[in-house]
Amino acid sequence: MIPLDPSALLPFLLYAETHYRFRYFFSFLKKKEPEILADAPHRLEPGQKLPILLLIKDAHEYPITLRSAAATLVQGERIVLRKSLVKKPLQIDEKWWWQVFPVDVKGLSGGLNVDVDFEFEVSGKIRSYRND
Repeated sequence: MIPLDPSALLPFLLYAETHYRFRYFFSFLKKKEPEILADAPHRLEPGQKLPILLLIKDAHEYPITLRSAAATLVQGERIVLRKSLVKKPLQIDEKWWWQVFPVDVKGLSGGLNVDVDFEFEVSGKIRSYRND
């Protein structure tokens, strides 16, 4: 038997599955829409583009039209760059859909915060979200 490193479970313990509920109980987390995540690396080598990952999970059960996704880069209190990641609406109906969007950050250095805003349509309703 291979011993399991408990730290390998950490990402799964921090992730809230929004489609699961315990039998016979109401769930405040359950949503009839796919999970949408954005991620970027903590550190970047000089001269490299910033890769922003968009990941959509369970769109095969809850198909969506991703209408827009945009990244806002903030340094201190100042917005230094806004970049549209999705130029035209995308129909997404796969279990796992992902795409990496490289963002040119030439001339920027130091700490940056990245916010990603999404707008999508699911079941005829338009939803907007921003990362935490």
